[in-house]
Amino acid sequence: MDGPQSIHCWHGAITGCEGFDILLNSSSLETADIDFIADIIQNWKYHEEKALEYIRVKLASQSEIFNLSKEEGEKASRLKEVPFDCPYFNFYEGQEWAII
Repeated sequence: MDGPQSIHCWHGAITGCEGFDILLNSSSLETADIDFIADIIQNWKYHEEKALEYIRVKLASQSEIFNLSKEEGEKASRLKEVPFDCPYFNFYEGQEWAII
């Protein structure tokens, strides 16, 4: 399998969170949408909460994608505490991003 020939990565830290990476096909950071990235980073807690809400809905409605029974998925969707700490953000060309 062939991968990209050149991917350039910049790493940053977010107070109270794990951090983020900016992954680009260019060695120039100017190709990144810095204003967009800054907005996501400044509001990271909001995005974390939205991601958790999405996961809870999926646990309750599609437990099989997590390899859980319906009962296990429903139980997991009601947990107050989640089994992970802070999210990690990846940013790509344009306004593509992921929270992991």
